[in-house]
Amino acid sequence: MKLSGKSKKIKNNKKKGEKIMKRIIISMILTLSLMSVYSYGWIYANWPCLLYDGQCPPLKTSQSSVQSLSPSLGKLSIEAAGFLLQSNSDFQAFLKRIELSEIYSSNNDELLDLITSAIDNMEIANSIYYQVWELSRILDRNPVVLQKLTQFNYGLILEEKRLIPSIFNEVEKYLKKGNMPGAFGKIYNDTYLILQGMKSLQKMTEYNSIDIPKCWEVNQLFLKSQLFGQYISQVFFEIKKSIM
Repeated sequence: MKLSGKSKKIKNNKKKGEKIMKRIIISMILTLSLMSVYSYGWIYANWPCLLYDGQCPPLKTSQSSVQSLSPSLGKLSIEAAGFLLQSNSDFQAFLKRIELSEIYSSNNDELLDLITSAIDNMEIANSIYYQVWELSRILDRNPVVLQKLTQFNYGLILEEKRLIPSIFNEVEKYLKKGNMPGAFGKIYNDTYLILQGMKSLQKMTEYNSIDIPKCWEVNQLFLKSQLFGQYISQVFFEIKKSIM
């Protein structure tokens, strides 16, 4: 598919500098906002910190809470999820512009900015998820929470919440054994695959062209990965209620 509109492959240094600074500012704002959230985060693969003693962030950050140089698994998970969700937001905006290009003229510079921003955020998320995965492999598991995961009624939540069986069954496979390192490893691999797919789309966009099947492929990876992380959060949300 060829995109309409004039492609500007060479941008002046001032424009590049402004865009880089804008991304840095956005990332700083996002990071600072994440530092003041409550406890475990909400949306994507959060609350597994319950499985590890002392790894959940405090309910509120105080003015004196510039914590240790080694962030907890819970804090890292929240930060990674924030960057992943921002990446998907940018990617969905990218897809929106492609969709509308069938009836409106398309600005290739705008498309390139959106996919580049999506990549920048996913690179950060992928890097943090590697830290989360590595940390989860060396931490001791809480036996009470581990038992809760083993005895959890996965079939009930699958039915009550109308979850997608193929994705939730994979979540159950990891959580029933308390295998959060395996689940975090999958998330790390998923974000890497999404990142590579977006980089492929970025190269096509630079040549004023878009591979629609690749857009479908990357979008599906995003959707499946987000549901995988969300279902993990939903299980731990129920477990949290039973122990607090």
